[in-house]
Amino acid sequence: MTRLTCYSFSTPRQHDLYRSFLGSTDHQFDVRHQYAPREARDLPHAWHLKAQFILGIVDNLSPDATFVYADNDVLFLQPAQERLLELLGDRTAVFQDDGLGRINSGLFIARNTSSFREFWGRVTSANRYYATSDSGGDQAAANRHRSMIDHHLLPRHEFYSPCVELKGYARHGWRPSRIPKGCLAYHACCVFMHDKGPVLEAVRELADLPRTAISSV
Repeated sequence: MTRLTCYSFSTPRQHDLYRSFLGSTDHQFDVRHQYAPREARDLPHAWHLKAQFILGIVDNLSPDATFVYADNDVLFLQPAQERLLELLGDRTAVFQDDGLGRINSGLFIARNTSSFREFWGRVTSANRYYATSDSGGDQAAANRHRSMIDHHLLPRHEFYSPCVELKGYARHGWRPSRIPKGCLAYHACCVFMHDKGPVLEAVRELADLPRTAISSV
């Protein structure tokens, strides 16, 4: 099977997170990564840089090409490409569930249709969602405009996020005590940035994967 292209985006300070993410792909994807040209001023700025990065992807991809996007705090624990394609089916996109039945835009598979390009253009230009860290950034904009595309959500237990346990709210010092059976990918969202490295190391241990040194950023 031809490998899907998986795009990922980081700010320069997130190098260790990206290195961990890249190692977890285990050559199942053709990974295309880009560092932000400069460090983000703040979280809303980072969200906007990410949205612009994805907009650049879809503007330059062939029409109807299928691709994966994953934030750099995602760990693939098992091969996931075939399952992602199965879940996509004839839809335009399938996004991770944020734990509350909404889109999490940090992990998704999409088909580059005209409707997806229009949708992501709207997400990127919805500037009020990039005003403050409480505004929600690209994720809030994606949920606001989700009716523009035929989409679905990935099964929570297979593409897992601690948002399910934390009900969408980060807690300082939180660490996972389990991962769901059959989990293919773990996305360390709803986790403060300085906790992401330790959380992902704990996930590696729970999944019996080789450990790496992921510094807290």
